[in-house]
Amino acid sequence: MATRMAGRLRSLVPNRRGNVLMVFAGMLTAVLGGGALAVDTGMIYLKTRQLQGAADAAALAALTSRGAARAAVQAALTANGQNAARVSRIERGSYHPDQEIDPAARFVPGSDDANAYRVDVEYDVPLHFGWLLTGRRVTAVQASATAARLNVAAFSIGSRLASYDGGVANRLLSALAGTDLRLSVMDTQALASSDVGLLAFSSALRSNLALESASFGETLDSTADLPDIFHALAAATDSPGASAALQRLAVTAPGMTVRLSDLIDLGPLQGEMQAAGEEDIRIGSLAAVREILSLGAGDRQVGFDLGASASPLISAKAWLAIGNREAHSPWIAVSRAGEVTVRTAQARLYVDTSLVNLDTLTSVRLPILMELAQAKAVLSKVACQASGSPLGVTLDVTPSIGAARIADIDIAALDDFATSPVYRPAEIARTPLGPFEANASISLGGSAPQSVYFSAQDIASGTVKTASTNDAVASLVTSLSDDAEIRPRVAGYSVLIQPLTGSLRQGLVNAAPSVDRLVNQITDMLGLGLGEADVRVNAIRCGTPALVG
Repeated sequence: MATRMAGRLRSLVPNRRGNVLMVFAGMLTAVLGGGALAVDTGMIYLKTRQLQGAADAAALAALTSRGAARAAVQAALTANGQNAARVSRIERGSYHPDQEIDPAARFVPGSDDANAYRVDVEYDVPLHFGWLLTGRRVTAVQASATAARLNVAAFSIGSRLASYDGGVANRLLSALAGTDLRLSVMDTQALASSDVGLLAFSSALRSNLALESASFGETLDSTADLPDIFHALAAATDSPGASAALQRLAVTAPGMTVRLSDLIDLGPLQGEMQAAGEEDIRIGSLAAVREILSLGAGDRQVGFDLGASASPLISAKAWLAIGNREAHSPWIAVSRAGEVTVRTAQARLYVDTSLVNLDTLTSVRLPILMELAQAKAVLSKVACQASGSPLGVTLDVTPSIGAARIADIDIAALDDFATSPVYRPAEIARTPLGPFEANASISLGGSAPQSVYFSAQDIASGTVKTASTNDAVASLVTSLSDDAEIRPRVAGYSVLIQPLTGSLRQGLVNAAPSVDRLVNQITDMLGLGLGEADVRVNAIRCGTPALVG
C-alpha cells in the first residue's frame, strides 16, 4: 500500500497542470493588496485633507456664529462638500497663545473667558479593495480644528520719522540700489512724512504680478522686481508727494528681485485677500523703501561719497556693512502677544571725514567706526476693551547697544561679522614734524529690555518712541574728540609738538558737531542708533478670528 502511494506521488512531480491557477491565486492576493494600498490609501489621504479644510471652516464659522454654533458648523461642512460628515464634538472655551504652555493645553474647554471653539468631525471612507483584507467596508477618518478670537498687533523697529537731508538720503539709498535713484530733498521729505498701507500695498502688488487668486501671504512670498514693488507702494499711499516720489523710484530703480516675505510677516492675516481700509496696517514710506533696498542689496557692504556734506568738512566718505537679521526675523510682523521678536540687522558704519584746521592750514582727518548691535522688540501685551475697542500695546524693547571709536580699519573686512575688526590708531594729520595719530573709544551697555507702552492714540497717530540705554551719548563724535589721545607717531620734539597737538585737538573739536550731524543723518536713515531703538506699533486688531490648532 505504501509502495503504491509513493508511486502515485512520484507520478505527479512532472505533471504541471494547475500551476497557472496556483500562480494566479498568489498574484490575486498581491494585486488586491496593492489595489488596497494605492486606491484606498489614496482615498483616505484625500478625504482627510478635504475633511481638515472643512473642519477649519467649521471652527471659524462656530466662532462667528453669535450663539448658533451647531447650525453654523453644519452649514460650513455643507458649503465645503462634506454634508455627510458627522460632527462628533463642538466645544466652547478659551485659548491662550502662550509659548510657555504646551500647544495641546492652550485650549481650555468651558472657561469663563471663552474666546475659542474646537470642532471635531469624522467621515466614513468606503474601502474598495481593502475590505477583502480587513473585513470592513468603511474606515473612519477624523479631523479637528480650533479657532479663536485673538488680539493681534503689527509693530516695527527702526522706523524713526525725522527730517532727513536729501543729499545724504539719496546717496545712501542709491548705494543700496547700486544706481543713482535721483531722490531730491522734496522727495525725501515727502516719503519721510507719509505712510503706506501694508494690505493695500499687497493688493496692488498682486495686481502688478497678475496673481488674481493669491492671498496676501502668497503674494508677499512671490518674487517681485523693484519697479513693480515701488509702483505698488505708490498706489498704497494717500500722499500725492510720496506717490510721485515712489513712481519716480520705480523708473530709476534697477530690476533686481526680492522676496518680501523675508521682510514682512503678516501672521494671522496672511490668508486674507481683501483689505479693510479702516483696519489697514500703516508703515513709514521712507522706512519701507530703505528696508526693501537693503533686502535687495546682494553685496552686504556699500560705500558712498558724501562730498562736503557739512561745513567745515572738505570731504566725507562712508562705508556701510549690513549683517543678516538673527534667524531671518522680519522687519515688521503681525502677531499675537508674546509670539514674535522683531530685530534690526546688525550694522557697521565707517565714516571718514577730512577738514582744514584754520590755525595751521593743515588737513585734519577724522575716521569714525560705529558697531551697532541688533536692536529687538518683543510684543508683550495687546490690551482690548470688552467691547472690542483697542486700549494699547506694550513692547519689551532692547536698544541697539554697541561701540564707537576713532580708528583706522581694513575696510575690505568691514562686513565680516564673524570676527571683530582690527583697530589701528588713526592717522589724523601729516605735518613737517611727521604724522600724528589719534585713538578714542566709547562703549555702551544697558542690554536689559525696557517696557514701552503705546496707547490707542499713539498707534492711530503713528507715534515713534525711543528706548535708550542709560549711558547713550547724545553728541557721539564730540565726546570722542574730547577724549581722544593725540600723539606723534615718532616721539621727539616735545617742546614743538605740544602746541601742535593742542591745535589738532581743537581742530577735531571744532569739526565734531558737523560730523555728529552727518552721522546722525546716516543712522537715522538706517533706523538705527548707538544705544537706542526706535519702535512703532503700526496697527492693532481686537478679536480677530484665526485658526490656532
